[in-house]
Amino acid sequence: MSLSAKRNKKTGERMVHVRLSEELHVRLRVLVAVRDETIQDFLATLVAREIDRQAIPVPKVKELA
Repeated sequence: MSLSAKRNKKTGERMVHVRLSEELHVRLRVLVAVRDETIQDFLATLVAREIDRQAIPVPKVKELA
């Protein structure tokens, strides 16, 4: 994964680009469709859950400045 330097100035959000095999992408699309959610929401929740699970301290945005 690579972290893009582009940021939504209104929300402070960052973009992450991920390369997936075609098969995995199709499976992901089917999964989120069945769950009636977006790929964006699914992956954001998954990443946040994994960071919390591993108890990785993440500084607040203000602490990074």
